[in-house]
Amino acid sequence: MQIFRLDLRAAFALAIVPFALAAAVWIAAAAPDKAALTEQQEPHTPIAIDPKLLDAYTGYYRNAKTGSVMVVTRDGDHLLTRRAGNPPVPEYPYTDHDFFLTVAPQQNSFVTDATGAVIRVIHHQRGQHETLDRISAEEGERDAAAITQRLASERGPHTIVSIDAKLLDAYTGFYRNPTTNSIMVVTRDGDHLLTRSAGNPPVPEFPYTDHDFFLTAAPQQNSFITDASGAVIRVIHHQMGQEETLERIGNEEGEREVAARVQRLAAERAPHSMVSIDPHLIGQYVGRYRNAQWEITTTREGNQLFAEATGFGRYPVYPFTDHDFFATILPAQISFVTDGGDKATQLILHQGGMDHVLIRLD
Repeated sequence: MQIFRLDLRAAFALAIVPFALAAAVWIAAAAPDKAALTEQQEPHTPIAIDPKLLDAYTGYYRNAKTGSVMVVTRDGDHLLTRRAGNPPVPEYPYTDHDFFLTVAPQQNSFVTDATGAVIRVIHHQRGQHETLDRISAEEGERDAAAITQRLASERGPHTIVSIDAKLLDAYTGFYRNPTTNSIMVVTRDGDHLLTRSAGNPPVPEFPYTDHDFFLTAAPQQNSFITDASGAVIRVIHHQMGQEETLERIGNEEGEREVAARVQRLAAERAPHSMVSIDPHLIGQYVGRYRNAQWEITTTREGNQLFAEATGFGRYPVYPFTDHDFFATILPAQISFVTDGGDKATQLILHQGGMDHVLIRLD
C-alpha cells in the first residue's frame, strides 16, 4: 500500500501494518548518509537575501511517491513551511536557495531550472533527502485541503458500535493493491476484525459504522465497499491523510500469493554470508536503474558496492553470490541481471516479500 512510509516510527510501522510500499521501506529505512547527517546537524548562520527570492519560493510542492504536500509561505525576511495538516514552522536562509529550521536539524534547498523558475525543493532530514516537485496553487490548495480533511477524520475519536456478525464474516478475505501487489488479509476474532499483511502479525480493528473500522494501535481506518448486489469488492485504507484502494481477490488466489510472499520473506530474512567476487563484476553492476516507482543508483569505492535511491542516503551492499547482494541495515537484497554484455541490464530489489524490477538507464 503506497501510503506506508517509514519515519521516526519506522520500527512501529513495520510491526503494525506494512501492507505495502515494500520498496519504500527499503528506501526510507535506509541508513542515513553520515556526511549528510553531519552537515544537517551543523550550525547555520542566517543571511539576508533578495526578498524577490523569498516570494519566488512560496507555493506548493508535492512528493510524487508519497503524495505529501509542503506549503511554503513568507513571513518578513524568512519563510514558513508546513506539511498539509500540520502547523507551519519558520526557516531561515543560509544561502540564496538553502534554508534551515531552528526547531529541528532540517533544511530545504530550492531548485530552479535553466530559466530561473523554481521547480522543486529538496528536504534534508536525518541524513536523507526527499524531493518535492512544485505544483500549481490551485492543485496545491485542493490537495492540501483533502489531506487536512482526511487527517482530521483519521485522528478524531471513534466509538465502537455493534454490527451484524454476518457483515464481519462478509469482510473477511484477501485484498490486493493492483499497483503494488501488496495484500491485506482480513480475518475475524469475535466482534472485531484482524488485519495483517503477509509475513506480519495481525492487528485488531473495530467497527464505528457497519462498514468502517478503526485501529487503536495507530490512527488508521479501513472502509469496506460493496457493489450494487451487496458483495464486498474492495477496501479503502486511510492513513496519514491519504487513501489506498485494495481490490478483493479469491481466497484460493490470496492464499497462494500470501504463501509465496511468506516464503520470499523467509528468504530475505535468512542470514547471508559475504563472499569474494571478481572485482570486474562489481564494475558491471555500477549504474542507474529505474522502474515506475523508484530510481536506484549503484556506485563503487574500491571493491565495495553502494546503492542509493534518489532522494535518500547511500548504503553499502555485500555479495553473497556473484550477482546477489545483501544489505545489513534491514532484510533486503538486490540481484543484478546481465545479458552477456559488459553491463547489467536489470536490478531486482527483494524487499517485503516482493520483487521489484528496475531497468538500467545508462
